Amino acid sequence: MSVVVNEDEHEREMWMSKVPQLNDRTEFPPEALQLGMQEGIQSMIKFGVFKEVDSSRMTREQQQSAITSRWVPKWKGDKVKSR
Repeated sequence: MSVVVNEDEHEREMWMSKVPQLNDRTEFPPEALQLGMQEGIQSMIKFGVFKEVDSSRMTREQQQSAITSRWVPKWKGDKVKSR
């Protein structure tokens, strides 16, 4: 008896065995999430996206007009990307 193995399926199974298996793909391991945020900050610094300022040196008007933000993590392959 011979067994025919689909190479693409075998490679996919090998790759999937290395991907962190979580109950829900919206869950993020803390270490991966932290690394994703650090990489996101480095990218924003590299592209000059923001300017960090001490809020105590801002006028009340400047503080009120400051834009709020939040992290949005997403799986990209086996890594977590945060923007």
